[in-house]
Amino acid sequence: MLDNWEEQIGERDEFEVEVHEEFHDLSAEILSKTALGSNFEEGKRIFDVQQQQEILTHQAMHNVYIPGFRFLPNKMNILRWRLEKETREIMRRIIEINRRTSENSMNFLSMLMSGNMNIQNKVIKKL
Repeated sequence: MLDNWEEQIGERDEFEVEVHEEFHDLSAEILSKTALGSNFEEGKRIFDVQQQQEILTHQAMHNVYIPGFRFLPNKMNILRWRLEKETREIMRRIIEINRRTSENSMNFLSMLMSGNMNIQNKVIKKL
């Protein structure tokens, strides 16, 4: 982020930057690398999808609740379903990448998966 800012400054004495977006991207990168072991683009996409889901949830909270309405294929529900499916696909892809490449990786997902694998190996050995 700082390298990018220095590049933008160039020869100028000062410049203006939207720090909210910059720190949002920085947070997405840090969380995606430490928690998931994924790259910035995957982490950013997860954050974008979650932000869209958050907006839809906020909108739904301001509507009158009608039982069973969430199962009807209206515009908002279709968008919700698509976002949920995309989130699941991204997470499955990240988990599979971690499963193949993270023998000694130190991200949170790898640590959780290695603990699970240890338990599974012990159960298999007992059988």
